[in-house]
Amino acid sequence: MVNYTSNQANEVVSAVVQCVAKVVVLSVFTRYLGVTIPFFAVFIYFIQSFYLQTSRQIRLLAIEANAPLFTHFSESIEGAATIRAFGWQSHHQERNYRLIDESQRPVYLQSCIRYWLGFVLEIMAAVLAVLLVTTVLVWRDKFSPGSVGVSLVTVIGFSEVLVRLVQTWTALEPSIGAVSRVKRFAEETEGDERNEKAAYVPASWPQAGAIEFAGWTASYGLATNLKPVLTGVTLSIKAGQHVAICGRTGSGKTSLILSLLQMIEIVEGSISIDGVDTSTLSRAEVRSRLNVVPQDPFLMPGSIRFNVDPLNGASDDEIIRALDRVRLRTIVDEQGGIDKEIDPSSWSAGQKQLLCFARAMVKRSKILILDEATSSVDHETEAIMQEIIDTDFKECTVLAVMHRLGHIRRYDKAALFGNGKLLEYDDPEKLLSGDTNLAKLYHFYQAQ
Repeated sequence: MVNYTSNQANEVVSAVVQCVAKVVVLSVFTRYLGVTIPFFAVFIYFIQSFYLQTSRQIRLLAIEANAPLFTHFSESIEGAATIRAFGWQSHHQERNYRLIDESQRPVYLQSCIRYWLGFVLEIMAAVLAVLLVTTVLVWRDKFSPGSVGVSLVTVIGFSEVLVRLVQTWTALEPSIGAVSRVKRFAEETEGDERNEKAAYVPASWPQAGAIEFAGWTASYGLATNLKPVLTGVTLSIKAGQHVAICGRTGSGKTSLILSLLQMIEIVEGSISIDGVDTSTLSRAEVRSRLNVVPQDPFLMPGSIRFNVDPLNGASDDEIIRALDRVRLRTIVDEQGGIDKEIDPSSWSAGQKQLLCFARAMVKRSKILILDEATSSVDHETEAIMQEIIDTDFKECTVLAVMHRLGHIRRYDKAALFGNGKLLEYDDPEKLLSGDTNLAKLYHFYQAQ
């Protein structure tokens, strides 16, 4: 946006300079014609005001006309299987053609007023040329042939420069408004950080990775009408324990993870990591000390090295060792090595998630958080991930939000959530062998 606006501003400045230069040339070589310049300036001002107002209205019409087309397109993509199943292709195709035609009407109107602007300014330039010729004929003894020639050439190109000036200014005006709105949003929107002074923690924190939830209640906002997403959660996780967090959709599993990352608001209670109350720390500090592998793998523009080690804190050997552990070394070598620009389209969902695991291995934090990290990969990739969790993160505290429960027995503890409350928390083998809600949920998923 900034580069685009800067380019438009440069074009406007260039057009203004050219217009001023032509006016100066006309005033110098045909000084009597300079008297008419203020009148033409007033005329151009009213023309550009009318054109700008009309162009703005047509731009709004274009937005309104494009909205149904975009909506129909997205709905057709989402319901493509249903459309094919019921044989509605021709109906949707005809509707799409009709919406395209309707969306192009404002474009046609915009072209019409653009041609109108060019026509009016060319008429103005023609009037200026007539005045120039008349002035030269009346006071022929006061002008040299050279000055008359220069003036005529200047007048001929004047209309083109005026059209470019008005059109570039019209294009710049909405961009300036957009930049202004972005600036106002950045200045007026409250930041994520707290206002109070944050406590200090050593660079090695968390040293062990013990986590304590004490009567934790949280919601997605501080409004009184918002229902808490977690209520009275009391949970003690020892350093180095691997905990599987289970529950149905909407049970509060992900909300527990968001609580650790301070992405939802505290209502009451506390969360402590290695005895430090996280509410006394800055959000950025807490998030930078935890290792998170999200459900949807996130790849950043840049090299493979940058995606594995964005903070540039690991050596080449450490990066290559991590890629070896996640079975991606061969793929990386085939693509040109760790300094090669990454192409997300050439990576499968499982490979992207394994790359995120390599990133977590390089970061070296005592707490690893997995938010359904294995839910969108095949069983072979899931087995690789679980083997990495069991070996490379053996000494770390692991909180794994699980959708698939096939590997739950490999965890030290299992926590079952429901309706924002902690329902069960114990050894997974013990819970699965009894008449528990976790056992019922496990058998339900196994039957699918």
